[in-house]
Amino acid sequence: QGTAMALAPAYLPALLIGQNSLLWLAGLLAALAALRSGRWILAGVLIGCLTLKPQLGLMIPLALLAAGLWRTILAASATTILLAALPTLAFGPEYWPLLAERLSEHSERLLFSINDLFLSVGPFYLGTLVGLSAELALKLQWVVTAAAALAVLMFWRSDRIGFDAKAALLMIAILLSAPYLWYYETAMMATVGLFMTRAGILTTSPPHLVFLLLLWFAAGFQAINIYLDILPEDFPGAVVITPVLFVSLALCLRHVLTTRRPATGPA
Repeated sequence: QGTAMALAPAYLPALLIGQNSLLWLAGLLAALAALRSGRWILAGVLIGCLTLKPQLGLMIPLALLAAGLWRTILAASATTILLAALPTLAFGPEYWPLLAERLSEHSERLLFSINDLFLSVGPFYLGTLVGLSAELALKLQWVVTAAAALAVLMFWRSDRIGFDAKAALLMIAILLSAPYLWYYETAMMATVGLFMTRAGILTTSPPHLVFLLLLWFAAGFQAINIYLDILPEDFPGAVVITPVLFVSLALCLRHVLTTRRPATGPA
């Protein structure tokens, strides 16, 4: 399983353009490993470093709060504050209003250009593909984000759900909740498949193996298509990625409703 995950085509988009998504994923996996082994402070420090991509970190504090991991929360908060102090010392306090202004401009550009961003693979872009206005698709995205947050709270507060299932659900929620989900960020889907397999959510049945293959590839098919030219150059990966994420979420929820497992990690 580990070797297959290390060779997943899901990593190709990030590798081909040198994007930092793999570093972020490595930090998240390290934090989850620290949580599983009870190294609460280390986990918090690693989670604090994940503010490198804050748009992907919305679900992590909810998981920690639901599990009551207060030492991890304090360590993550302290690390975040320390990292925030560094640019302040380097560039002065005016750094923050300028950053807020640029983020606002980026959000506006995203809203008005979402129809043309075929490398976006999340629910927001998929909504525009099926004919919704950008404004309505964004509202739908917030509904999806709220549902993902509720699922995280339910999973991570339970002492009857195994840690692998919790990790898989958290990663699924991270991807579904991100309004700006680019194709290279789906590298996380390979690890979702690994955790779902370890949790027993995915088995060796043929349908599950096909679904696992979809998670393993994620948006890798878009990167491969650059060289093989099998699909149109502007093929929207969201028509594959977003449904796969929703099915993954449903499988995790069904697993919890049909089985009762002792916890193997933090409650």
